[in-house]
Amino acid sequence: MPFPKNPNYVNWNLHFPGFFGPMPSKEDLYKLHINTREHPIEYETEESPEASGINRPIDFLDMGCGFGALVYELGRLYPDKLTLGIEIREKPSTFVAKKILAFRHESNFQQYRNCSVIRTNGMKYLLNYIRQHTLSAMFILFPDPHFKKSNWKRRIISDELLTKYEFVLKENGNIYYITDVYETFTDAVEKFERHPGFVKVSDEETQNDAFYKLLFNVTDECKKAIRLDQTLHSVVILAIELAASK
Repeated sequence: MPFPKNPNYVNWNLHFPGFFGPMPSKEDLYKLHINTREHPIEYETEESPEASGINRPIDFLDMGCGFGALVYELGRLYPDKLTLGIEIREKPSTFVAKKILAFRHESNFQQYRNCSVIRTNGMKYLLNYIRQHTLSAMFILFPDPHFKKSNWKRRIISDELLTKYEFVLKENGNIYYITDVYETFTDAVEKFERHPGFVKVSDEETQNDAFYKLLFNVTDECKKAIRLDQTLHSVVILAIELAASK
């Protein structure tokens, strides 16, 4: 799976047409850039400062975006913000990219150019794409619980990964986490609480958070859990300290 050497090698105008350079031609607007075998992306040369987003950050990141429900909704609700979904599986990534293209087509490319998806392993290559202290919010929704103890190191919340998340989040940026697996939830919260760069947002503040409310009414996983009367476990974590200052 190709990946950029660093964020300078990413041409974000391929993913968010018109936000990182001139509006592409009509023909180019219909091309998919997903980082799959059928729709590859080349990361061989450094891009211009404008195209690589030195002055225009990605705002919201959905880690493991699945079939993209949250990505579409954030794109619709926040047209002046950029939402990126990262998904390691090829079929869901392709599904999301094609659905975004359909939304763009329906609006004559006036909407949904502010959301996109890339197929990559976010746990490995997050820092190759996202610049330091640029994200306002990160979403981790219904991550794989990896029940077997031998697979716990593959969970999306770990001490090492939290340091990466702190690196890409702005100070006072939030991580939104939700799962229907209590053991996974308690393990994640424990790791959040012992990391010096994060603090749990109070329940009172959480209830007034518009992003937090989205967690419960957007994704298919959440709707299914509510339909089956399953308990959902959620937390909002605030990045309080810049990694560069340590």
